[in-house]
Amino acid sequence: MIHINQARIVHGVGQALRFIGGLLVMSMAVVYSCGVIFGYLKTDQRLDAASLFFIVFTTALSLIIIRPDYLRRLKLLEAGGVKVEMQVLEEVKEKQIDQEARIQQIADIIPLLIPRSEQAHLQNLAANRTANYLGNHNLRTELRRLRYLGLIEMLNAHTIGEIQDDMKIDLAAYVALSALGKEWVQRLQALKKG
Repeated sequence: MIHINQARIVHGVGQALRFIGGLLVMSMAVVYSCGVIFGYLKTDQRLDAASLFFIVFTTALSLIIIRPDYLRRLKLLEAGGVKVEMQVLEEVKEKQIDQEARIQQIADIIPLLIPRSEQAHLQNLAANRTANYLGNHNLRTELRRLRYLGLIEMLNAHTIGEIQDDMKIDLAAYVALSALGKEWVQRLQALKKG
């Protein structure tokens, strides 16, 4: 029993159809050109600009139909003073994928740039371990920096300045994680696991 690879057959049929279509378009251009040149069509026997454009256009179209990979190689098309620059969609997609990977790498590194003491505040807020915080200058400075980065939000019209030295507080009564803060906590936890 013979095993036939259907994908290969479909690919071959597609190539054959493209080839036949390209030959058909090219044949039409040749017949038209011959009709103009030999006077079978009711036009002058000389080639005018429109006829020449038609021949060039149909030839290019037939080549693209026969060999679509030629289109990928085409970077710049200039005709009649009109310049058309063609960028290959595949190249753009590859660059976009590469940029997305780089952005993800940067996004993974940024949470590590936050000092450990500030990371601890974020993780404590996420885990609801916020009781018995002792107010001091360092805590206020760290909270202000986290608020500036958009990682925490103030609650109930409280201010960071209200947290006095040696004052025991529940941090969750003053601040909460923002959406970005929650995302960064997840990244920090993933980086610690990985």
